[in-house]
Amino acid sequence: MMDQAERVIGRSPQELLVDGGYFADSVIDDSLNRDVSLLCPESGKPGKPKKNQKFHKGSFRYETEADAYICPAGQKLTLIYRPRNPDHPKAQWTYGGAACGDCPLRSRCTKSKDGRKIRRFAIDTVKDELRRVMEHPAAKKAYRKRQGMVEPVFSYLRTVQGLNRFRRRWLML
Repeated sequence: MMDQAERVIGRSPQELLVDGGYFADSVIDDSLNRDVSLLCPESGKPGKPKKNQKFHKGSFRYETEADAYICPAGQKLTLIYRPRNPDHPKAQWTYGGAACGDCPLRSRCTKSKDGRKIRRFAIDTVKDELRRVMEHPAAKKAYRKRQGMVEPVFSYLRTVQGLNRFRRRWLML
């Protein structure tokens, strides 16, 4: 997508405003490598589980200083597994060990008798930073402009043109 933008405008874009479907490792890495400012909200509402679903990883707050996660009930999940090769792109750290046995939120969190476990990847640090950027009022204001530019086009296609089943995913230009 950024290559196509470069061909169209004749230079590398300075800022990328994309929807939550692009909150992925590859997009974040590519924008960092190209030194492009990225504004992308996390898809869905990670802090709020859907009905009859378990808490999403985004519901747990990561504390860098303590190297631990804090669950929605306030329990601390500490590091229980460290990868042998932390520089590997798929390396993962596992956190757990919280006192889940008598927790009132246990049924909404885990079914495991050992309690909830959270896996953390190297890219999660960058994703946490992007979440923090998206909470800033200036970022929210800039992202609202994107909605005003893009969404009316889809609305026009749906209502006036009758393209109610218009599929944009995997469309190659």
